[in-house]
Amino acid sequence: MLRSIATDDVLEVQHWCREYEQTNAYPVGGAHIRYAIAIYQLYQAMTCSDARVGDVTLPTNRSEALAAAALNFVMVAETWNAPLEAYIDRNVLKQERKPISWEQLLLDIAAAQQHVFYGYVINQNSSARARRRFDLQSLAQHLTHIITALVLEIPQQQRVAALEAAMDILVGRI
Repeated sequence: MLRSIATDDVLEVQHWCREYEQTNAYPVGGAHIRYAIAIYQLYQAMTCSDARVGDVTLPTNRSEALAAAALNFVMVAETWNAPLEAYIDRNVLKQERKPISWEQLLLDIAAAQQHVFYGYVINQNSSARARRRFDLQSLAQHLTHIITALVLEIPQQQRVAALEAAMDILVGRI
């Protein structure tokens, strides 16, 4: 049975997501559904408030939701065998926190969604229009931008724990 991992190496996280997608007993039904789950996790991150004890924010809801969204976006890439490793900075999990540019994030989400949609259409009826518009490299680039933005929004000292907690939820340990 797959277990969560505690790592600050994004390629190990990508490998974990690949293995999860291949061994999950409850498949979600395609990249388009996984994409919707990622968007829902992003919504959760935007609307939740983390627990505060004095001046300290505990690494709970928001960080875990951001991490879960990032993991689900990685799984979208894995569903299509999109080459994230060609675009993602291997040290992204070790970088300082950087607030999200919501405008850029929305642009990347919209562009990636277009590729997910055309990829879905290709699987359903192989339309020539969809085949012309689906671009795996562009999908990988937009997903990389999204994943990077979400990960960098999580305070650096909380990243590994947040990713591990999100993995625990996925494998049913929480």
